[in-house]
Amino acid sequence: MVTPDDPIHVVATRGARGPRLAALARIPASADVSALHKVAADKAEDVVVRSAVIVQLAKRGQEAKAEADAPPAVKSALTRATQVLHAQRMVAGFEAGKPPQPLPRAAAAPAPVAAPPIEIFRPPDAELKRVVAATAAPMRKSPHVVGLRCAGAELALVAPAKRLDSAALLHTPARLGQVAVHHMAERDAWTAPFDVLTEPAGGALHISVLDERGRPRFSGNAQAAKGGLQFTVTAVPSPGVAPVTIEGTLVGGDLTITSARSADRAPAGRAPAAS
Repeated sequence: MVTPDDPIHVVATRGARGPRLAALARIPASADVSALHKVAADKAEDVVVRSAVIVQLAKRGQEAKAEADAPPAVKSALTRATQVLHAQRMVAGFEAGKPPQPLPRAAAAPAPVAAPPIEIFRPPDAELKRVVAATAAPMRKSPHVVGLRCAGAELALVAPAKRLDSAALLHTPARLGQVAVHHMAERDAWTAPFDVLTEPAGGALHISVLDERGRPRFSGNAQAAKGGLQFTVTAVPSPGVAPVTIEGTLVGGDLTITSARSADRAPAGRAPAAS
């Protein structure tokens, strides 16, 4: 039975934009969102709501349709949705150990040696359950969780214990885990928008952390070390992103972050060249 406060009903019913967008974020992962395809295709709909619905459908693995002469905002949303669906196919390939393409390479933005440290912590049990619940189903079996806290932001790496096999990682592409983000400003919730993918590289390992659109956000490498692997991951240069370096080991199925640091701020943009 559909109730007036059912989030799908709120989104699908014409009304103020704010409540509809807020309701879109509250739709459970298991919900039947078929009604949202009508919203996505409705030319008379609010373009902001249409755009948000198109992207939300893509995040659920569903492709929305729109008219060829759709407004620019809707076309932009369709482009983003295509990127999301492509990234899902890539992640699924790494999940199966048969990636459809190599991992994207990216430039590094390492933190200075003297940069402030990132706090490594273990979330309390109640919070741990929320972190794990935010991840994809394959991540929830015997998860290994490492929390990182810096400048008021909280992240958590979630990796199933079975996937922390350094020998296997050196031979087969894999979806090692996910990175969850704690949203604390407008709502207290965890989401898992990043996937950690690994790819063998001639006795070493290439590591990439991709966002929902398949863009590398962190990138690095792991080298064989005594009993396992030693890795370094850095942030990928992007506007507003501070340089970050994370180092650690994977030995005997135990993933340990030995050093993590982040610059206080993003580097200033370059001044335009003189003409």
